[in-house]
Amino acid sequence: MNSQENTTPTQAELDNLSVLFIGFVVATVLYGLTFFQTYIYFSRYPKDDLWIKATVGLLCAIDTTTSALMSQALYYYLVTLFTVDIEFLFATTSFCVENGLAILASFIVQLYYVVRVWTVTSRSWIPAPIIAFASFVGFAFGITMTVQIFQNKRLVDLATFHMEIVAAISQAFSALADILIVSMMTYYLRPRRFPDMALPEGWVDTVTTYFVNRGFGFMVIQLAYFCVFVVMPSKQTWIPFHLVVSKLYINTLLGMLNFREVNDGHGVNEEDTIVDAMHSENSHGAAAVPSGVRFNVFSTKVTQGSLNFDTTQSYDVGTNRAEIESNKRGYDEDRNSDSMLPPESVDKASLSTTLSP
Repeated sequence: MNSQENTTPTQAELDNLSVLFIGFVVATVLYGLTFFQTYIYFSRYPKDDLWIKATVGLLCAIDTTTSALMSQALYYYLVTLFTVDIEFLFATTSFCVENGLAILASFIVQLYYVVRVWTVTSRSWIPAPIIAFASFVGFAFGITMTVQIFQNKRLVDLATFHMEIVAAISQAFSALADILIVSMMTYYLRPRRFPDMALPEGWVDTVTTYFVNRGFGFMVIQLAYFCVFVVMPSKQTWIPFHLVVSKLYINTLLGMLNFREVNDGHGVNEEDTIVDAMHSENSHGAAAVPSGVRFNVFSTKVTQGSLNFDTTQSYDVGTNRAEIESNKRGYDEDRNSDSMLPPESVDKASLSTTLSP
């Protein structure tokens, strides 16, 4: 009986290992999505700007490294310490490195969204620097928190006043940057400001647009991470949010990039028109070949029968539809009038046309 009692895990040990395992499972699923989206990106946009491709490659490498480090930490807790009661989780070196890299990945994604905000706000120098400052403060205090965890080892020590303040400031400023990103992206990417921008159709496109392109997804998880840590800093309930939030940042960025239209190997942002994309391509010395109908502008590839459209001109859908219908009605009337003539009249008319000089 004593042997069974000694090997029975305590409730505190079960709580620690359960939150760690749940967070690892969800994070592993998100890493698989990261790998898949990275493959899609490099397949669809081979001619994207070099800095965008470098950002995607760096984020994929960081995500792979953090997943490997977390796997090693989980192996240590569940296998190496199998016979040891884990009343408190001690941060391993791999856990500390993973924490720092996860904070770095989140910071890189936020900086990319800073560039997007700077673009959609017509390069205004007010919103973007504020978001960048909040993101940098969150990153700096996050690295400080990582150093403190590495020095003290016990994760329960995050409940001490000094460490709790540092961690809370890091998460608060990161959440503030996310709120500003979502607010600016939602306000400036509205149909009134970009009337030619394609609107989402159906609830699936709407959810994708707002949770991915606008950043609602990582904002919600970051706020939940902040609230859970502030309420229960002495418990390890915040660990699943920590493991998930960085991968959600990365997947959101990749989803936004893969959501774009393809224009001769380049990505076209949702606020850009086909004409703007063509001008951008021509500035790179390449011919623009857009595909499909996008942003309420006909594709330059569209042809119907013997009709040829000017490849340098955009067409108004309503006006051209009316002209086509008018021409069609006139053509039908001519055909009907010819068909009502007697056969001999048609033959004579044809004969006179043929014999006329």
